[in-house]
Amino acid sequence: MTSGIYQTLHHFFIPPKEVLQKDDFKRISSPWYQWVDGRLQTFAYVIYQLILRVILFVALLPYLSVLFLAALFDGVMTWKLKRTNFDYTSPVFHRFGWNLFTHLMLGLMMLFWLPLPLHPLLIFIVMIIVCVVFGFSVGHVQKRI
Repeated sequence: MTSGIYQTLHHFFIPPKEVLQKDDFKRISSPWYQWVDGRLQTFAYVIYQLILRVILFVALLPYLSVLFLAALFDGVMTWKLKRTNFDYTSPVFHRFGWNLFTHLMLGLMMLFWLPLPLHPLLIFIVMIIVCVVFGFSVGHVQKRI
């Protein structure tokens, strides 16, 4: 955690050690600055986890873009097949796919800010599900002639 966030916030919110060592200052502020320091450490850890998760997402983005394009191609081809014959394109499945896609993307954004340790594959699995749901939803777009 050497991003400098913790040191900057610590310098901004907590006075230097010389000031904290004075007797008058010690009496009135001892528990307060310990509590503030604990909150700063927690905040710095959350920022650290956020940066790690964004780096993981960016590292997986080329692989997920290939999967996304494959799911999009599959959805478009399924849609075109359904246009040529009498297959039913369900508006319920289409709306369900778009709602699930939206909720998964919002959930993925919330996963970035979750202050708990997560397995690195969780973001990858959620993105795979997002790609599959997107392809499924594109396959159920209503027919247009």
